[in-house]
Amino acid sequence: MREARDAGVRTPCIYDIDLKRCSISMEYVEGRAVKDVLDDEPERADEICRKIGETIARLHSAKICHGDLTTSNMILEDGEVCLIDFSMGCSKAELEDIGVDLRLLERAFSSAHVGLESSFDVLMDTYYSNVDNAKAVRKKLVDIKNRARYT
Repeated sequence: MREARDAGVRTPCIYDIDLKRCSISMEYVEGRAVKDVLDDEPERADEICRKIGETIARLHSAKICHGDLTTSNMILEDGEVCLIDFSMGCSKAELEDIGVDLRLLERAFSSAHVGLESSFDVLMDTYYSNVDNAKAVRKKLVDIKNRARYT
């Protein structure tokens, strides 16, 4: 999470890690889950998806993967997307990790936000306009999609 913050991605601040108690104290992020905002205010979907695309592009350009990119793991706080729950993430991400991150987001978005497919396209267009090595990332995502037996 610290590396993501260093890359300009909004994440909760970690205040303390207690290894003895296996606990982490971190900032409480005010706001609403992006999933809920998209459900309740679909007219804002394109605006929010642009912000998501920019946020994920910063994350991936820093070679960091979230590991569970869903709109439930994003909080909209004062118009900014904050990523939470990096428990499945990794740093020093390879192109494969980035492609898997995007594929998970695509599948999660399509199942949770039926009817907002065009907003997901806005998200991905924004992402590709802002991520390092967009052509290679796009190709890797297509490769990952083509691995599935059934689509």
